[in-house]
Amino acid sequence: MTYEEFLKSKVAAVKSYGVEIEATHINPILKPHQAAIVRWMVEGGRRDG
Repeated sequence: MTYEEFLKSKVAAVKSYGVEIEATHINPILKPHQAAIVRWMVEGGRRDG
């Protein structure tokens, strides 16, 4: 087993329970990094891992 294969075997797959959200549904008052966080949280939902 190569080191790269070893590393790939350690990666945990995380199931996503969220829903997709369009950028137009995110409040426009948010700054870009805040909107990115909101999108990440909504699309991820409850993440296992």
